[in-house]
Amino acid sequence: MKKRHSLIKMSGGAYIALFSLFAVSCADVYDDDESFSSDVRGETLQSPSIDDITVTPSTDGTITTLAWPVVHGAAGYECSVYDVTNPDVPVAVVEKDTIDGCSLDVTRAEDTDYKFYIRTIGNTKLSNKDAETTTEIAYTSFVASVAEIPENTDLYQYFQEYQFPEENAGEMMPFDLVAGAQYTVSGVLDFGNHNVTLRCRNKANPSTITYSEGSTIRTSAPMTLKNINFDCSASTKEALGLSETPDESINSVLPNSQFYNIQGAIYITNCNFKGVQGRFFYDNDVKYCLETLLIDNTIVEFTPTDEGGINGNAYIHLKQGFINTLNTKNSTFYSTTTSVEGKYFIQYTNSCRCDRAGYARNAVMHSNCTFYNIVKAGQWANYSGFAGRNTSDWVMTNNIFVDSGSKQIARRFLGGRQNQPTATFGNNTYMFDGEYENTEGYDASGTNIEEDPMFANPANGDFTVSGAAQLERRTGDPRWLPTVEE
Repeated sequence: MKKRHSLIKMSGGAYIALFSLFAVSCADVYDDDESFSSDVRGETLQSPSIDDITVTPSTDGTITTLAWPVVHGAAGYECSVYDVTNPDVPVAVVEKDTIDGCSLDVTRAEDTDYKFYIRTIGNTKLSNKDAETTTEIAYTSFVASVAEIPENTDLYQYFQEYQFPEENAGEMMPFDLVAGAQYTVSGVLDFGNHNVTLRCRNKANPSTITYSEGSTIRTSAPMTLKNINFDCSASTKEALGLSETPDESINSVLPNSQFYNIQGAIYITNCNFKGVQGRFFYDNDVKYCLETLLIDNTIVEFTPTDEGGINGNAYIHLKQGFINTLNTKNSTFYSTTTSVEGKYFIQYTNSCRCDRAGYARNAVMHSNCTFYNIVKAGQWANYSGFAGRNTSDWVMTNNIFVDSGSKQIARRFLGGRQNQPTATFGNNTYMFDGEYENTEGYDASGTNIEEDPMFANPANGDFTVSGAAQLERRTGDPRWLPTVEE
């Protein structure tokens, strides 16, 4: 029988007291010691009632504790937990484990729907039979939504008419989109100072948002986009941007700041951007400092055009400001052409420095990403205010760069300064027209992979890897690697 007692480590006395409380609470589970015998004999037992089961997340949100009262005369409980975020394909987290206590700790992932099943097992020594029914309870790690927006809605019109409650000012406000449904944006949808989350709850069946000509989404507050496909191919504006008119409440709110401070993150996860003609992210020529831009598990397809205004500009373009921490991970960025392209992948104003916006450090990070045909004739980054400063952190690990950055990615990533003590490199492929970048003085890790990753069909957006070294070290966007059997 599996025993899964979970105790919180506290001071010595508190630890003992907690253990004693736990032991007493489960004392009616049968033990050979006569003092733990139950008066329940010869009965068909019941499973714990749904109303008596408690679901409690840990303070750090990584664990859920499922607890129930003792069923007298039981030998234990058969428990299962499934991830049902995609209801068509449940994934077992715990499956038919026998628990001899009154609680179960399970991993709690972000934005996940779960179902917990529990059935009481009868103690045969007391002639008690198993429960005939299983109790089922649903729980979730999703933050409760403000509303579910009906499919086929024009989101620009919806939010033009929506009245944001004053009592929610400053709080994250999640709006759910229907799984697999279609939406449009017919204008410049600017959330202003409202902290909005647009999300589809089904990761395996994302919603789709299609931009019309002249459409985009902007904000001057933290924002989250989750599990959404964006079709940007009809619009020449940036895919995402910051408000042209910021709220004055964020003007220089941090000590010594010279910027409009957006405190918090713009978080983009499990999204797919198709047909981005110009900039991916743009500050609209306003002096912003965005605390964090995090792009995770996302694909961005650039189809640059003259109308998109990308010539001489950057795909991530802070013309008057900067992003204090830019973090791209587990993602793919590629361009379908080099006849029109940006001059930079990342560009900040030359005066950008963390201390000028009220921060102690700044960072640029690329990890486990795939880049193809990005600024092939241009420069990877331009942010001279970051270069050579001991408050600047640089992380570039496990990436694959092909035909990008004019064969000087590592140099430009560090702002042109050699031997930066705050830089971390490892396991990167820098391949350009079949040759490999000389990173001496910049990426001096000695871990560069000088082998072709052998993408399956990059012209059509298929970056499945078959290069032996990249497969062995599992580099690039993980979606293009084979699943590792556990």
